[in-house]
Amino acid sequence: METPRVNAVGLVEYPEDYVASPRTYSRALKLGALLFLSFFAAVTVISTVVSLGAYCLTSDGGDTRSLRSSPLVKAVAIRDPAAEAGGLDVHAGASPASPAEPPTGDDGVR
Repeated sequence: METPRVNAVGLVEYPEDYVASPRTYSRALKLGALLFLSFFAAVTVISTVVSLGAYCLTSDGGDTRSLRSSPLVKAVAIRDPAAEAGGLDVHAGASPASPAEPPTGDDGVR
């Protein structure tokens, strides 16, 4: 029996008497592999959801009031203590409400 050869162009040429044996797997083996992969995928997704849910429910969210607001939230009135005290007005594009004096040293030199 002659084996297949590759010609100069790179194509496989099969001889006339060459017959490849089919690699068939039983239906039970295919079903078992499908069940195993499905079980693995389900456990992976479920454990990820449960662990992230537990983390999000038990972790401290922190204080987000000091974060800058996005342009989408500018329509909502937010009380800003820094703006009321004459600091930066975060609702007007972060421009200073009144110019602040630069700090001076002990000898009065800037």
